[in-house]
Amino acid sequence: VETRTDLLLSTRQLNDARYQFEANDGLVSRFVEGLSPKSRCSMHGTGIVSDFIPYCLWILSAGFGSVALNRAVSSMDILNKYEKAAFDHHVGTLRALGLTYVKVDNTSVNVENGGESRRGGMRLEPEIDIISKFEGLTVKHRKEIPSVLKELLAHG
Repeated sequence: VETRTDLLLSTRQLNDARYQFEANDGLVSRFVEGLSPKSRCSMHGTGIVSDFIPYCLWILSAGFGSVALNRAVSSMDILNKYEKAAFDHHVGTLRALGLTYVKVDNTSVNVENGGESRRGGMRLEPEIDIISKFEGLTVKHRKEIPSVLKELLAHG
């Protein structure tokens, strides 16, 4: 005699995926709204997430060489002329993309550090860097700009 196994069906994972999709879609919408109307007209589809946002994050990284923004300085006076030019370019890029840096509150969680909270750090607003992280993909990362310098960039 065969017995029927009781199946347990759950929509939890589907609901979680839908919630994450809607949250990511909201972030992309906020990012696109910050762009100029001329740039915004060509932004649609998945190309924004797979191509444009990672490219923007690459541009907004610390960089390399004499124009790198990788020194933790608390004043513009400490920067050399090449770093000042890179600083001005970075501020212009942030404004053109409708982005800024904001302080991280003490309760936020940094996924990269295994769930440790970041204190006193800075993050992009809107948080487009969250949606451009692809699991299982090994990418050459560029250095991140120090939080102290991000604070100057936010006020630049």
